[in-house]
Amino acid sequence: MAQMTKAPLWFSVTIMGGLLWNVFGVIQFLGGVGRTRDDYVAQGMPSPQAEAMATYPAWIDAAFALGVLAGTVGCILVLMRKPLCVPVLAASLAGFVAMMAGNAAVGLFEVMGPQRFWTIAFTVAVAAVLLMLALYARQRRIIV
Repeated sequence: MAQMTKAPLWFSVTIMGGLLWNVFGVIQFLGGVGRTRDDYVAQGMPSPQAEAMATYPAWIDAAFALGVLAGTVGCILVLMRKPLCVPVLAASLAGFVAMMAGNAAVGLFEVMGPQRFWTIAFTVAVAAVLLMLALYARQRRIIV
């Protein structure tokens, strides 16, 4: 059986940060399920933005769900040193890329403004870093 290497502190702290980021995403996803235009307006969102958020395609929500759920599970698998973390984190990245493409395709970035673009771009970047860290861990025998 292959010998495991101890994970550096920076690695574990970064993965824990990724886990917290994805758990926050799960909370955001669950908080948005089933929301209507009126729900968004009641929270102070302008009517055109509320309409856009309430009517975009369900597959964008599914991509978001894939991203945050796979990201959460993938980080847990990294911490458990399970090789399955690599394809799971790859699925997370794919979900976030699909979510970003969907937002662009339906015009949500134009309606919601640059903050939405940068938030999703940051999320894609975090998912990419988490996948790279899982690959790094596999290469350095932190995960075998």
